[in-house]
Amino acid sequence: MGSQMEIYNFEVTTRDIEGLTDARGDSVKSMLESDYGVQVNNVRVILGYQVKSDMSLEQATRSIYDLFADPIIEVGNLENSLLDNKNLFSEAPQIAIKVGFKPGVTDNAGQAGLDGLRTIFPEISSASQVATAMTYLFWGVPGDISPNWLSSKLHNQMIERSSISDSKDCQKSVWPSLDFPERPKLTQKPSATVNLEVSDEELIQISEKGLLALNLEEMKAIQENYRDPKVRAARVELGLPE
Repeated sequence: MGSQMEIYNFEVTTRDIEGLTDARGDSVKSMLESDYGVQVNNVRVILGYQVKSDMSLEQATRSIYDLFADPIIEVGNLENSLLDNKNLFSEAPQIAIKVGFKPGVTDNAGQAGLDGLRTIFPEISSASQVATAMTYLFWGVPGDISPNWLSSKLHNQMIERSSISDSKDCQKSVWPSLDFPERPKLTQKPSATVNLEVSDEELIQISEKGLLALNLEEMKAIQENYRDPKVRAARVELGLPE
């Protein structure tokens, strides 16, 4: 096992076998047609797993089919893009869009992958992380449909981010990529003292600015609580502002 944290990039997609369909791709194709009246010739999906861990390259290689890919119906790869595999993708896609979670957003599939990784390799660092992404590949997209429009229909911009390769990028084998979503450092802000002896309008402003989502009745209940002599005395005893 390595001593430093490394980032390993895994990719998984459905094998190109007669009678075997890419269920995820077909689902996206059906969604575009039923929801937006947009018909495309073909959609395929590549699952991506970014693993940040002190695991060794040997362990990472073993993880391809021990954890991330089903060797019967899927092809898995480590580091190299599956899109460069001409046996899988003899024709470059017209548009490729990669979607993953923004830093700090809960990634349930990533957590499941991490649980599996720790089951296989219990000795890896407790700081190990797994992030997931999906790369959507399109062929036969109507000329009036832009990559940005497609991207907007494939992800929730509040919690997800995307990377796009248009037709020119795809012809040059420049594929979409996303950096590992490093969790933001938590910064603790000092406590603020708020004067509650204010008008009803100002109480509502305090609720809105403080993201309390409390109505006037609830804010006035808090105000009355702080006016209670017993509460004020207890706060003084604890060294808190009245």
